[in-house]
Amino acid sequence: MSLSEHEQRTLDQIAEQLEREDPKLASKLGSGRIEAVPGRLVATGALAVVVGCLVLVTGIATQALVMGVTGFAIMSLGAYLVTLRVRFSSVRSAQGTHPATGQTGLG
Repeated sequence: MSLSEHEQRTLDQIAEQLEREDPKLASKLGSGRIEAVPGRLVATGALAVVVGCLVLVTGIATQALVMGVTGFAIMSLGAYLVTLRVRFSSVRSAQGTHPATGQTGLG
């Protein structure tokens, strides 16, 4: 959904004001874009949580310490994948400058 002309002008004014008042914060906020994690990754994480839980319970029932620890590790990795909703990618312009400040990323 695109912004209306008025909303885009207002957003541009807010961005310009932020750059004037706090260049460091504007640089940090402008350094990444948000990308959604694919649904397949979340589904894999949920499956890993279930499998890890089953391995953990089996390890506890059979009193196999290594199996229990392995199940916990699988379950933890799955929980991490499920909760990983957003990742930030660095956004750089073709000239190697920061989009918000115009400074190079080398220093």
